[in-house]
Amino acid sequence: MENEYIYWEQQDSDMLCAVNALNSLLQGPHWNAVSLATISQELDTEENQLLSGSQQFDAGANVGESGYFSVQALQRALTAYGLECDYYNSEMKRGNDPVNEKAFICNRLDHWYSLRKIKDTWWNLNSLNEQPGPQRVGEFYLSALLHNIQSEGYTIFVVRGELPESNKDFWPDLGENQFWIPRSLLEPEQRAPNPDEDIAKAIEMSLKESENQMDPDLYWAVQESLRAEEARVLQEQVQKNAVELKQIPEYEGENAFTIRLRLPDGKFETKNFLPECKLSDVINWGKFITKREVQLVETFPRNVLNELDKTLQEAGYGPSNNALILEYLTN
Repeated sequence: MENEYIYWEQQDSDMLCAVNALNSLLQGPHWNAVSLATISQELDTEENQLLSGSQQFDAGANVGESGYFSVQALQRALTAYGLECDYYNSEMKRGNDPVNEKAFICNRLDHWYSLRKIKDTWWNLNSLNEQPGPQRVGEFYLSALLHNIQSEGYTIFVVRGELPESNKDFWPDLGENQFWIPRSLLEPEQRAPNPDEDIAKAIEMSLKESENQMDPDLYWAVQESLRAEEARVLQEQVQKNAVELKQIPEYEGENAFTIRLRLPDGKFETKNFLPECKLSDVINWGKFITKREVQLVETFPRNVLNELDKTLQEAGYGPSNNALILEYLTN
């Protein structure tokens, strides 16, 4: 396992999650915004020609200005690799076992992400995973996970055919949001899958799905009680972790270092700092944004930044391409 790598893309602020989903599924940076937009425009042309002078499609029917791509565009992209992409929701209703498949793509509104079996293990390759990077999905848990994804309003597509294998040596040059991650980092103990843990997750998911079968009055009473308890705990946490917050100034000029934070909710914030500003200043900025106690984390390999008295320059950062993750501290 020590020489095995998993390819994963992290969604940037450009909303190119369809590109991220395709590349993570294909295990390499096969597509980019330009190449996927090209086949989308080809689809637009073909669709307009089929109308033969009747009502025309919008010029961007298969690609939006924000970077959203249609399912037809993704299907065409996968066809180029000899793969088929079909709706799976109805097959789930017929009880098809997803473990027998190789990959899925999920879509809701403007977000796409993929799940794929790599070697003997299923992975959630969502570019917006709360804990950045691929997440292992046990076979016992896969079916429950897909049902939960569907209940959240996602349309699920199954991808069939001979999928490309991971080949780190074939793709040596990567962008800032593209990563080859050693599988040993994702499974540090190299432990065998634990069916008990996966069954527990599946049971928890099933309980969530059964909420709508509860007596309505009882259901809402339980929900109100849970919300009240969550509010109480949150208030206690806020009081316990109360910090004196102040607005962090914005620095301009040639010497400014740009820091880009990914927040715990998946959003991004960017601010300029002077080189002599300390990591503690970045932490205080994160506290100001979230109103919570937080920590700064570098990814791949994961590294929690603890030497907060270091200046940005001393910590090895430069004027640009400084991406950090902000995580809540848990007691």
